[in-house]
Amino acid sequence: METKQNNEGRWQYFHLPTIPLVHIIIPPSMITHLWECIEQAKKKNIDCRDTLAGNVTSSLVLEDIDNKFYRHILAQPVAEYVTDHADLFEMNSPFLNDDEISDKTYEIVLDQMWVNFQKKHEFNPFHHHKGLLSFVLWLRVPTEYEAQKKLDIAKSANSNAISNVAFFYQDILGTLRTHTVEMGQRAQSNMYLFPAALNHEVYPFYECDTERISISGNI
Repeated sequence: METKQNNEGRWQYFHLPTIPLVHIIIPPSMITHLWECIEQAKKKNIDCRDTLAGNVTSSLVLEDIDNKFYRHILAQPVAEYVTDHADLFEMNSPFLNDDEISDKTYEIVLDQMWVNFQKKHEFNPFHHHKGLLSFVLWLRVPTEYEAQKKLDIAKSANSNAISNVAFFYQDILGTLRTHTVEMGQRAQSNMYLFPAALNHEVYPFYECDTERISISGNI
C-alpha cells in the first residue's frame, strides 16, 4: 500500500498481488558445467521433441550431473519463490488444490531438463509447461535483436517480436500483457524462473546459420 497527499486530501494505492519472474545471471563456472552436461546429452542422444511444443531441429534430454546446477543455482531461489508466494500458488495451481494431497508434504525437485538447438526460422509456439515452476536460460545467442529488427521482414512491423522471447500475462482489467526478453549477446548466461503455467513464446530469427542453444526445465 502506498499513500500520497496534497493540500486537498490524501489517497492510497493498493498494489494487488501477482507472481513475478525471477532473473538470474549464471556464473561462468556453472556455464562450464552445463556445457559438460550438453556433451553428455549428445552422446546419449535421447530425443524429447515429442513431449515439447517447440518446432526446432533438436531437443535432447539433459541430465544435471551430480545435481550441481539445482543445488548451487536453483534450490535457494526456488525455495524462496514457493515460500513467498505460497498463497498465490494455492489459488492458481490445480495440483495444490487437490483435496487428496493438500495435507501432504512433497519434496521440490528438478523433474526434467532439456537442451534446445534452434536454427533460423524455427520457433517455439505459445505454450506453458508442467509442474510448479519452470526456467529457461540461454547459452548461445548468435543474433542481435536490433539487427534482426532491421531486416525487411520486420523493419516495418509495429512489434518487437522477431528473434525474441515473450512471456504473457493478464492485468487487473483482463488485458493481455507481454514481457519481452530481447535476444542478443546480453542474454547469454541469463536465466528466467517463472510459474510453469505462465504462457510464453520463442519467435524465429533469420539470416544466421549458427544455432541458438538454450536450456529449459521443470520443477
